[in-house]
Amino acid sequence: MFWYLQRVEDRPIGIVNKLARTKSINLSDEEAHKLAKEIHQFSFARARYLYTPNKKEFWYYLQPHSTKAISGGNRSGKTTTNVIEIIMQCEGWHPLQRENIDKIIEETPFKGVREHLKRVRDEGRFISSPPIEARCVAVDFTSGVEKILGPEFVKWATASELKNIGYDNEKKRRIDWKNKSFSEFMSQDQELDSHGGVARDVIYFDEEGPYSYWLENRMRTISTKGRMLYGATAINGVTWTEEHIFDRANEPDSNVYAIEMTSYDNPINTKAMIDEIKAECRDEVDVQIRIYGKRVLRGGGVYTMAREEAPWVLPRFPLPEEGTLIMAIDPHPKIEHAVLWIWVDYDGGIPLENDMKTPELNGDKPNMFEVGELFRHGDIPELAHMISEYEDEILGRRHDLCICDPAAWVEDQTKIQRPMAELLEDEGILPIKGSKKKAGGILKVKEVLSVADIFGIKEITHPRLMAFDDLKRLLWERKNYRWKNRRGKGSEDLSEPQEPVDRDDHMMENERRIVEYVLDYPAEIIEIKDKPPRMVNYKGNPIDIDFDEDSDDILIETIR
Repeated sequence: MFWYLQRVEDRPIGIVNKLARTKSINLSDEEAHKLAKEIHQFSFARARYLYTPNKKEFWYYLQPHSTKAISGGNRSGKTTTNVIEIIMQCEGWHPLQRENIDKIIEETPFKGVREHLKRVRDEGRFISSPPIEARCVAVDFTSGVEKILGPEFVKWATASELKNIGYDNEKKRRIDWKNKSFSEFMSQDQELDSHGGVARDVIYFDEEGPYSYWLENRMRTISTKGRMLYGATAINGVTWTEEHIFDRANEPDSNVYAIEMTSYDNPINTKAMIDEIKAECRDEVDVQIRIYGKRVLRGGGVYTMAREEAPWVLPRFPLPEEGTLIMAIDPHPKIEHAVLWIWVDYDGGIPLENDMKTPELNGDKPNMFEVGELFRHGDIPELAHMISEYEDEILGRRHDLCICDPAAWVEDQTKIQRPMAELLEDEGILPIKGSKKKAGGILKVKEVLSVADIFGIKEITHPRLMAFDDLKRLLWERKNYRWKNRRGKGSEDLSEPQEPVDRDDHMMENERRIVEYVLDYPAEIIEIKDKPPRMVNYKGNPIDIDFDEDSDDILIETIR
């Protein structure tokens, strides 16, 4: 009856195809009656009786991972695959539900399936049985739910088991089964808070959304030991999904399973249909994404001169007492805070990999080392505590200067919460405003990442900005920091100003603000005298010093 118990040629669709190719075929009365009955089911139980998954889909359904994802080309079948995954679970005939797995092991004609499911059973990796509480998240209600997801559920679900079909009901937006399972529909244009609250057994994202929405929904599956499903065409290229889904799928013993599906994998697609999709593609990158389901970097890289190897990336070393440790914070009320530390070596005394020494003539430019990072959730007091622990345990010293995203000084429109900068000050962290201007700062970062003869000094053999090799978030963001694509097929359209994609760039913003500050407004702390009169000796431009009475934190603001 089910696709995982019968070979394709033995199923109703296989027999129908055989009849279509053969003038005569001998069927017993019993076989003819069974065939007629099952073909009749087509009108109200298409997935259960006539659906035939391709090889990729077949094994996708059999994976017990807590996150399963499809990167698919246009019309590759990614939505259908995930919708049927949910229907099987809601109706109770999913191959990984406890009540089904023994039957499949006993009856399946596929040896590989039998061995695979024995391992799943022995490890106890079953998925929940009905009633199931599911959620589907679309881009919007009008197109994503009413035109795609809702009709797809009705198309494949067992009609006789449905109780309510209300995906287009603005007050309810859900489909209910008679066994009390349901799938609710939500959209990415709803407020983030509306995605919180209740637990769910399975949540499906149809097309990519902001990472904050994915994470908020992921929290809804923790208590149920539920699953996250994802299916999208990577029209934005490489994004947060690479780090949080597809890279993790390649890790040993990962609980993430991911596949790529091409437009050619869907048997419904004709060559003419695929050629039509290709004709709409702007370039070869678009073809890779829209036809082959690849996640390809779009636009040119911003920092193409940097590599994930020496001399740009170095092993961690203990920080000397000399130099200045600058911390930059990109705080966010609902998503991860990003914190970056850069140690500024004004004297150039750190020997580098492969016996490369800092040249004596360095254009009076200090060397900068990216030495620490945090990318964590939490309120401001929690952030301050994490910063203090990181500096004590990892860096071995406190920051000398804090630079913050200017947005931290913006007041909450509801007046419920004070600006984040004030909350940081309450915790003894005294930030100064970083720059908002990206273009100039990016040029300065390029300058210090380059090993070219930019100062007219041919002896330069390393960049001025280097990173410790364990700063994974920073290095990932730098690799994926891209210029926005220009409109049109060609690259000659200069009608739009060139700027980087405003996504997954929190460490890049921190990096830019610190580098710009160091190069434009240098201030090195040489000595701090703690007892009255409190003093700070410095070199560089004139600076204004303020002290927090309850801590050793110092506010240093350059007089410009």
